[in-house]
Amino acid sequence: MSRQQMMQMKSACEADARRLCSGIQPGGGRLLGCLQQNAANVSQPRTEALMAAKGAHPQQ
Repeated sequence: MSRQQMMQMKSACEADARRLCSGIQPGGGRLLGCLQQNAANVSQPRTEALMAAKGAHPQQ
């Protein structure tokens, strides 16, 4: 993943985390879990960033 892709992902995830998981204490995977539980409500930029990341690092 390029530095630009990482920055785009971080930016998109931060906005969704603030919007969808504002009461969640960071750490221990709690924010990730919250974002996963709210996957249907994540923003288009985050979805695109995740798809780009998956393309950059295909699962083996």
